[in-house]
Amino acid sequence: MGLTETLQRMLGKSRPLTPQQRVAAAKAALREAREQLALVTPQQANRPIWTDWSTANAIQNGLKASEWVYTCVRKRASAISSVPWFAEQRVGEDEWERDDLHPLSNLLSRPNPQMSRQDLMERTLYHLDLGGNALWHLERNSAGIPQNIVPLMPDQIKPVPTGSGLEVARYEYRMGSKKQDLTPEEVCHLMFVDPGDLFWGLAPLRAAMQTVDTDVEAVRWNKVSLQNRAVTDGLFAFKHPLTTEQWEDAQEQVKEQHLGAEHAHLPWILGADASYTQMSLSPVEMDFLKSRLFNVATICGVFGVPVVLVAADRSNSLAGGSELTAARQLFWTDTVIPTCDDIQDALDLRLTPYWNPEGLKDASKKTLRIGYDVSQVPAMRELWAARVATAKSIWDMGVPFNGVNQRLELGFGEVEGGDLPWGGSKPPTLGYAPISELPKTALPALELKSGMAADEKAAYYKAFDNDRARWESRIAKQISTLFTAEGEAVVAAFEDGGKAAITGAIERNKTQWAAWLAEAYKQMIVHFGTLEGRRIIRAIPKSALPELERKDLERKERAWAFDFDDPAVEHFIRSETAQKVTAMSQTTRDAIAEGVAEGLSQNEGASDIAKRIRASYADWAGEGDTAMDRSRSFLIARTEAGAAVNFGHNMGALQVEKQTGATILKEWISSRDDRVRDSHAAVDGEMRGLHESFSNGLLYPNAPGAPAAEVCNCRCALAHLVEGVSA
Repeated sequence: MGLTETLQRMLGKSRPLTPQQRVAAAKAALREAREQLALVTPQQANRPIWTDWSTANAIQNGLKASEWVYTCVRKRASAISSVPWFAEQRVGEDEWERDDLHPLSNLLSRPNPQMSRQDLMERTLYHLDLGGNALWHLERNSAGIPQNIVPLMPDQIKPVPTGSGLEVARYEYRMGSKKQDLTPEEVCHLMFVDPGDLFWGLAPLRAAMQTVDTDVEAVRWNKVSLQNRAVTDGLFAFKHPLTTEQWEDAQEQVKEQHLGAEHAHLPWILGADASYTQMSLSPVEMDFLKSRLFNVATICGVFGVPVVLVAADRSNSLAGGSELTAARQLFWTDTVIPTCDDIQDALDLRLTPYWNPEGLKDASKKTLRIGYDVSQVPAMRELWAARVATAKSIWDMGVPFNGVNQRLELGFGEVEGGDLPWGGSKPPTLGYAPISELPKTALPALELKSGMAADEKAAYYKAFDNDRARWESRIAKQISTLFTAEGEAVVAAFEDGGKAAITGAIERNKTQWAAWLAEAYKQMIVHFGTLEGRRIIRAIPKSALPELERKDLERKERAWAFDFDDPAVEHFIRSETAQKVTAMSQTTRDAIAEGVAEGLSQNEGASDIAKRIRASYADWAGEGDTAMDRSRSFLIARTEAGAAVNFGHNMGALQVEKQTGATILKEWISSRDDRVRDSHAAVDGEMRGLHESFSNGLLYPNAPGAPAAEVCNCRCALAHLVEGVSA
């Protein structure tokens, strides 16, 4: 209430105001204004905030009723759900590295046993666009870490603010007549900002609803109009009765003058004192098409989708291509990426503290964040290509590469020599120098039919082993984290349900192990398969090929990519994941059962047995100081890395053979130290055809199905050389 209203309420309209009364009234108005600034009134505190907007109603009367709404929302949801989401670890002051093996990456990749990342994000975008809010239930393990994400229906859950109006005290979740309270820690709430409400979001559809209703009614009117065409467009009325002959003459005259396409929209002329009355609206009066075009433009504007991507008539754009390409780029840069940024910030704030709680309070201690990658989107690749062309022109002007890279955000790291201008000397390399410019020891001479020379073999193995060791280290850390989390869950289960509950806790954690191992396999297979495939292509003698095939091979040499969709890759990941997770879980169960049995035999109490369990998991998660003191985490990492690495090498060679017709041989290379198995030392340097087994019975080191004595902790490598090219 303003000052005038307060004065009138206190004194009445007819009474004069003294200075003292004016001061008192002003103070009262100020008090009321301050009271009105409260974000949540006492009546609202500790009560759920319910709105008059329903997601279910938006689905029924917006999404399902309007093709424009459906198309816009579908395009937005499909685009954003196609973007990969993952965790990033800090590796420098301002440098971050994607970590696909982090538990948070696994959680975003497989949020729950029934849903993929694409399923969750697509449903989330539908809820945001139609209801303004998307809420996830975070199912946490005994250690309090989220292990599943389950989307909730926005109409069934509402926030309950605290008395201060600045925080959410709890979420009230309703299923029919049942009501359940969820803590803020159990809910991840994403919303589009509503300036008038701190706790509930504003749906884009709500802003467009009047236009949507208008368009739906227009379509319904047109449909009914077509269905009711039995009603005549008009009638002729005569002021006097007609004889049969006059009626027939009038009918004939109408047919001659007004029926047929050539008479469409011509004035009707009829004698005998007749008048014509129109019975239906004309297209001009209805202006149906123009009205619908206006509606679609309005709806597309609200959702941020260019009309050319939605409207039915795209023939002109498809013919030229430039308008459609520009529209796609605009859609990604102005709509999709800003929305991804909003989601990224919300998820980063909500999820990363479970693994990096210090980062929530102190930005300098933030070591984990959520990222996404749009580099593979065609529209973004086109924009990046244009940016690279601009960068090259600036670089040619003499601007140092590192400066160009930073200004245009090309995404490259600092490169050696990149702080110096390009002036005709050798330019800085980005790490992808042509094969002819590499030192001889950097790449083995695969052309040698008799196998590698000793120094070349040593150089090859060293480069291979260093790369593999980096992956082993990353994987060992992830396994250590998984063992630590599982240990807490098993201890909690034992404390709650005794010995009988341990097996169930270990079994429930198999899903997490399977998701992690499958993703680890995928990353290593693609990495090492790509490296080996490109190395083999570079070794194919181009002089043996016709000119056209030679040019095609040179193109493949620069851009060859591993085919992850190969059925053999899928089979390897599926079968190996199932077998290894089952074996690891069985080993864990046996070891824990043995420890518990030993504790019971010594009459230990529950707390002492729980210490035994924790100690076992701590040993498995630990890092040994010597080769003889390696933890179980490291041994698993070495075995599984060896399996995926050598499988990737072998598959890269098989794919190149299939694509180029090259005849490829393979060579077994061991580390040739005192820890090599006798059976592996015996085959060191042995060469076989690509599809043949070595003399020890294995297709390659760590081959699936081999006895544990042949693969556990194996460090051997596989190399390939080209024998020739088929005609």
